[in-house]
Amino acid sequence: MATNQQRHWLFQANPKYYDLATEFVGKVKGDTDSWDVTGYRQEMHPGDTVAIWQSGQYGGIWATGTLTSEPYDRSEELTTEERDSRPYLKANGRVNLRYDSIRNDPIPRLMLQEHHILSGLSIFTFANATNFPVTSEQWDAIQELMIDPKRRFWKISAGKGGSEWQYFRDRSIIAIELKDSESIADLGPLSRQDLRAKLEVTSWGSEGNIGYGARLFWSLYREMKVGDLVCTYGRGNILGWGEVTGGYEFVEDDFLYQHRRAVEWRSTTSVPVSGFSNLLRRKLFRNETMFSLTEREFAEITGVAGANGFNGATVVDLLLALEALSSAGLHFTPWQLATFSTALQTKGFVILSGISGTGKTKLVQHFAAMLPSHKSKSISTEDRIVMTVMNSGLKYGAFVISVRYYDMLDLPMPGHPRDIKISLNGEW
Repeated sequence: MATNQQRHWLFQANPKYYDLATEFVGKVKGDTDSWDVTGYRQEMHPGDTVAIWQSGQYGGIWATGTLTSEPYDRSEELTTEERDSRPYLKANGRVNLRYDSIRNDPIPRLMLQEHHILSGLSIFTFANATNFPVTSEQWDAIQELMIDPKRRFWKISAGKGGSEWQYFRDRSIIAIELKDSESIADLGPLSRQDLRAKLEVTSWGSEGNIGYGARLFWSLYREMKVGDLVCTYGRGNILGWGEVTGGYEFVEDDFLYQHRRAVEWRSTTSVPVSGFSNLLRRKLFRNETMFSLTEREFAEITGVAGANGFNGATVVDLLLALEALSSAGLHFTPWQLATFSTALQTKGFVILSGISGTGKTKLVQHFAAMLPSHKSKSISTEDRIVMTVMNSGLKYGAFVISVRYYDMLDLPMPGHPRDIKISLNGEW
């Protein structure tokens, strides 16, 4: 938690003049920068924390940092060209800061707007400013979202217009083409900035795409992990999705896309993006080979959540549950399972209706089997069985034994009762 003296801020950038996706290429934790101050100048002090926000349709929080100076007057004179091309430099006030965390993709605006705390950010009420105050509660929520999840979600293009999807699918890979290149592993980059320097001798450097190339290949080489989920896109369709099962590889064979990772495809059914939310469609239409997605976005792509919202449990949990049900010969849509799971979490009592043979009973039985059981301990010796029984096991003066202990008991045949000595709470 922040101290009473420390304040928190949100600084906004306009991508028309200062695109964070480009400006942050090569920047790392600990790098320094300066920012315009157009308001709250007397209230900002060294040690205050700041979230860096980009406006626009792909807007969101890209980074956090700490102020390292008091606000000060700009000393340098601006040329006419600088004033026209970078109007944000017209502000008289500046403040220095140090970056504490930088994301590869922002915490998206939609996620922040739907957050129970961050929906109250002042930038959503009045966006025409550069500096905004942030409450301590909002800052703590931002810090939680800045932490990279253990599992990430990705979109990758399968060649131009999905032309290479057949290779991706049949060879169980995702891949990127880079002409006149060698293995990224052989280059041994220590950071994205280091990779950028080493890519300058490739076609990426000569074509002027060095920043984009460094970001793209660093994501494939280092940021993507085994266990991440990835979908492929081409010509307005999600072509398939699966789980990353291997590390970065450089393979020289008949396929020109030599930079690869192994993938176990969970679905190869083409799904048009026309049914997705407007925000997700616009993101997928971006002219970028690969970028990360939020869990909510991937849930919508895989059908676990619809365009109107997320259905409660995590996308990974629901996808694994679908796979388990499918292996048992039971086929439900992601929407059906997500709705059932959400209903159980909301009320704890669900009524399923429908004609016979549609799988109502099987859904409940198999779903229950996948849930973690109560922690009960049992000790079996030659002459006794010790077990922990929930309070619900005592009904109407009768002692109800869980079916899980059935095999431990030498039960008599029907019609042949036998006394069993039982100790309950230390009393026989």
